[in-house]
Amino acid sequence: MASVTAFIRTTKKKADKVSVRFRLRDGRNIQLFHKSEIEVPPAAWDDVRQEIKAKVIFDADERLRVSREVADRKALLLQIYNDAPDKSGLTSEWLELELDKRLHPEKYDTGERPQTFFEIFDEFLQKRKLSEVRIKNFRVIKRALQRFELYTRRSKRNFALSLDTLTPETLRDIERFLRDEHILFKECPTIYKAIPETRTPQPRGQNTINDVFTKLRTFCLWAQEADKTSNNPFKGFVVEECVYGTPYYITIEERNKLYKTNLSRHPSLAIQRDIFVFQCLIGCRVSDLYRMTKRNVINGAIEYVARKTKDGRPITVRVPLNAISKEILSRYPDGESLFPFISEQIQRGDKADVSRRKADTGHYGNQSYYTRIGDTPPQRDSILAPRPPLFRGQPLQKGQRP
Repeated sequence: MASVTAFIRTTKKKADKVSVRFRLRDGRNIQLFHKSEIEVPPAAWDDVRQEIKAKVIFDADERLRVSREVADRKALLLQIYNDAPDKSGLTSEWLELELDKRLHPEKYDTGERPQTFFEIFDEFLQKRKLSEVRIKNFRVIKRALQRFELYTRRSKRNFALSLDTLTPETLRDIERFLRDEHILFKECPTIYKAIPETRTPQPRGQNTINDVFTKLRTFCLWAQEADKTSNNPFKGFVVEECVYGTPYYITIEERNKLYKTNLSRHPSLAIQRDIFVFQCLIGCRVSDLYRMTKRNVINGAIEYVARKTKDGRPITVRVPLNAISKEILSRYPDGESLFPFISEQIQRGDKADVSRRKADTGHYGNQSYYTRIGDTPPQRDSILAPRPPLFRGQPLQKGQRP
């Protein structure tokens, strides 16, 4: 199977930035090269991991951008190569031309070539009104589908996802792939080198898989409305309802006990604990919290426009910060974001882990974290602010009002 590696070349003259290059190999006879427009500081490049070095000081957003662009370019090069019917006479010049056609289709557009599945997916992300967090979530799904496509080509050489040929059976194949991806990762390492993630694939629960198909259905329905296809594969495929545990209400005392738990030996869990407690104190949605930056901290309070109301009735929400919330923020002075956020799936797992490490709030697992503060019915947290808060604690589910 073909594989793509990223590397850089440096000259004797010191350069601030150099281009990332790519080498595509397939056996001993085929070796194609591509010099990209992606630039990185040579001293910051990790030749082994093919990304920015983990221990160098580097802007977090820029690091993520480079990582994503390198991964996307690898995937595109593999796709171009696999689509070639005859691979015997391929050259680097041919590869550059085909790549340019994909990156700049307007230069070659004759109105004849239909858009690929992933080109339509990218158009969906550009035209659909989505938050930055949801765009990132959709891109995770896109990469999973790209890996599914490469995996399927092991048995069906010219397989390619297409909106017109997507069927309920294809969706069931995708579901099986998503469920087993943590196993396939070990069996097919070249696929994950071509289209990597920031973490090793973990077992996916049914709720996570349901969420993937809910988003994929949103994309398919948009494609129908945009006249990209008349096919709706979800007519014969049912997305299961997510199943949630019974919510429990933790008290202010339990929350404070969790906050004071010594997690110095588990720094990553301490971060997730701080994020959770901070969200309890200001009572915002998960999506709004992910979008907040240090610019939202104004005169001892958090000010933001709630995402779900900003279009219909944009009202600035102002929540005064108490001593605990200020103490939490003081621990994370670096970067533009309020906290060093990680993916939501890892964050949910870490939160469940925190609750098992002698915090002993009286409830265990995720249910402690996606609940409201107070007794049933929830009572006002007297330490939040001198005036009644706009929200009381954490939402039961992502995006749900308290």
